[in-house]
Amino acid sequence: MAAHVRSVVRGRHTTDPAHMPKAHQRHLEWTPSRIITWAGTIGAQTTALVEAILADRPHPEQGYRSCLGILRLAKRYGLARLEAACARAVSVDARSYRHVDSILKHGLEPAHGAGGPAATPSAPRPRAPPRARVLPRRGRSGGAGTRRRGRECSGRGIGTYGRRETRS
Repeated sequence: MAAHVRSVVRGRHTTDPAHMPKAHQRHLEWTPSRIITWAGTIGAQTTALVEAILADRPHPEQGYRSCLGILRLAKRYGLARLEAACARAVSVDARSYRHVDSILKHGLEPAHGAGGPAATPSAPRPRAPPRARVLPRRGRSGGAGTRRRGRECSGRGIGTYGRRETRS
């Protein structure tokens, strides 16, 4: 059990870094400016993507893993390909590690920044409106044990519409 000094600011937490898990302690070493500086060693488009990722999150720390993953892709694919993939990601408003990894994996980046159509778009692409979040339906799922077209579906002892059959 640990005792912490009470914060003088109302609603503010006080945490001793020594009491945090090791993974959380390592994140304290990183700052947004440090990650942006590292991205700058790769190129301007990588810097732009990292800045956009950090700006899109409510707290910059939520974008650290995504940014560090993108920067780590330079080891696997090289600086030139990563910079080209980040240029494509910026042009299509992609904001995640998975997007950049997919661009590199499928070879969708422009020819290493060589004036291809994706490298220099003539006009900015219109951004799609945000989609409504679809919640899962509750109730009868239509899965095992339901009737379809008058026939019982396989349901391992579950009868019509999800009720157990009783044998007499």
